Amino acid sequence: MKKIVVATLCALSVAAAGQASAFLSSGSSNTNAQINNLQMQLQRLQAQVNSMSGNKGGMMTGGLVNTYAPLSWQMMSNYSGVGREMNILNARKAGNIGNGVYLGGEFEGDVLWQHNNGNGDWSNPVLQANGSLTGQNASRLAISNARLSALANFNSWVSGYMQVGVYNPNSANAAAAVTVHGLSKTPVNAGTTGLTLQDAYLTFGNLSQQPFFGFLGYKDIDFGQFASVNQYANPLDRTVFQATGDTLGVGYTDYGFTGTFSLMNPGRQSAVVSSTSATQQQNLRTLHTSSILNNYAVNLGYGMTNGALTWHLGTGYLAGTSFFKAGTSTTTAGEVGAWDINTKLSAYNFDLLGEFVTTTQGIQDTTSAAAQGLYYSRHVTAWQVAGDYNFPMMGHKSVLSASYSNVELNHVASQVSLGMRTEAVKNVWTGIEYDYNHGNLISVGTNGTAGAPYVVAEERGGTAPVDNNTVLFDVTAMF
Repeated sequence: MKKIVVATLCALSVAAAGQASAFLSSGSSNTNAQINNLQMQLQRLQAQVNSMSGNKGGMMTGGLVNTYAPLSWQMMSNYSGVGREMNILNARKAGNIGNGVYLGGEFEGDVLWQHNNGNGDWSNPVLQANGSLTGQNASRLAISNARLSALANFNSWVSGYMQVGVYNPNSANAAAAVTVHGLSKTPVNAGTTGLTLQDAYLTFGNLSQQPFFGFLGYKDIDFGQFASVNQYANPLDRTVFQATGDTLGVGYTDYGFTGTFSLMNPGRQSAVVSSTSATQQQNLRTLHTSSILNNYAVNLGYGMTNGALTWHLGTGYLAGTSFFKAGTSTTTAGEVGAWDINTKLSAYNFDLLGEFVTTTQGIQDTTSAAAQGLYYSRHVTAWQVAGDYNFPMMGHKSVLSASYSNVELNHVASQVSLGMRTEAVKNVWTGIEYDYNHGNLISVGTNGTAGAPYVVAEERGGTAPVDNNTVLFDVTAMF
């Protein structure tokens, strides 16, 4: 088919040249219109040839069902932060995708080894697949993530996106409880046994015609940035504060400025991941005591490109986080908000990013005030600094990355990640990553009548910090 289109393209080119020659010799008044018509046909055929050759980095069949790998990386990779609806809107504005259905997929496999300084104090739930918490060393072969997505562009103004997946399927519900500070605490989000719905929402807008847009459905909440340079590990600011839920929002983007306002359902988080984990969807739900649609978030950002430098500065506010207010009963606890400030700089193949998040007031430290008598008024704070360097290695795209993240709840937890990855073949990346975790983030059972887990930075026995060293080899493929 492609050969036929190219042959037709050449024939039309010759015909156009012949018509132009006839015009010069005869001066016919109709020839100019004929040449314009032929040029339009040439442009349409050239666009069809371009799409068949995949010159935009992905396969585009030009039919009703297509694939576009660059968008899959933006929507499903560990590097992506919040506000992923903008990836869809910008891809449509750039002409990289059109009407029709676009299918995407991700597959991630890993070989992991971890050493800790205490028996069974794992920071990665995938290593607890056998339900055993004994020993100081563990190794596993894991299917860390498997996801499928579908993007339906109904017309030039409305798109629908849905994503399903499984993570750590062989380690689902296998983590055993440990006791710290007299409370039974269980590492959570060990895995899933079947496909779970991770995103399902509509986007409204055509950025080629106006700067306003909207979204409705189950997605990441537009608050903060929470991007990562890591192929595998979640930075701790993302682990504690990134939220997902049912949301309705509107936004504006133009002249380097982007702003969104979102409304969300009430409710508390259903789970939170452990420190070193490939799990990207934490499914955090913000806290409110009523059933009214009354939680909200505001996210603002401004950025420009000046020569070789591209920069972005953002800030956000979330009215109700997953935490309870300090000094109040768990059954009547008020909501706790959070502020975020983030930045990203890119120049000369280097990317640098930073983020700082803090609650607006102190939070409760324990799930059982009557038993423990512990109410902490301190704020929850988390931050990350990270960078990567992009370079070619033996003709393949390669990246060196490093990050440090920190969170302070009732104790301090920190994480250092170092990695190198390369694109072995197109859209298939392989790499090695080292993660050091000082203190674990784990569940402490139910919180009052809310029936939801609560996270602390674990210190074994209340005194000795837990230290984990993880090395993993990763293969991630997208289409």
